[in-house]
Amino acid sequence: MDTIATCAIKAANHVCVKRTQLARTMRQLSPSLSEREMAAVQELTNRLMNKLLHYSNATFKRCRCGWSGAYLC
Repeated sequence: MDTIATCAIKAANHVCVKRTQLARTMRQLSPSLSEREMAAVQELTNRLMNKLLHYSNATFKRCRCGWSGAYLC
């Protein structure tokens, strides 16, 4: 499988996991959170997943290309 297809599959899986876990957490927290706080939790979740997905894909692409340099955030 090529790198782009693999990254797309991984991204779809990350989105599914993110939505499932966010929905679970929001059900637990929603009675005690304001709209603003719920939006902040959603935004935090999005940012964290995007960072994790970016790092994962960048690492995968480097390995596929044979690059062995250090990854710097």
